[in-house]
Amino acid sequence: MRAKSNRFTSGPVLETDLPPHEAWKGEIYDEVARLAHCDHSDAQGLVDGQPFALAQQWALGASAKAAAVVVLKAATPKPPANPIQIFP
Repeated sequence: MRAKSNRFTSGPVLETDLPPHEAWKGEIYDEVARLAHCDHSDAQGLVDGQPFALAQQWALGASAKAAAVVVLKAATPKPPANPIQIFP
């Protein structure tokens, strides 16, 4: 961990010091990557594409693992409820 200067504090701030929400989101990226067997950038796209599910999980105080499962369910395409039949 490398320290960087911060003009708002008296001492150095580590680059790994993140706000709680961002640290939690990073854990979700890791968990989604593990569950979906994809790389980190794809996991980030899946998570960031579901802002409503993510906000709900944050408000509920869900763990990163539980939030990752909900985000993956929200990101999974669902078949239409009443598919149109073209041919009889």
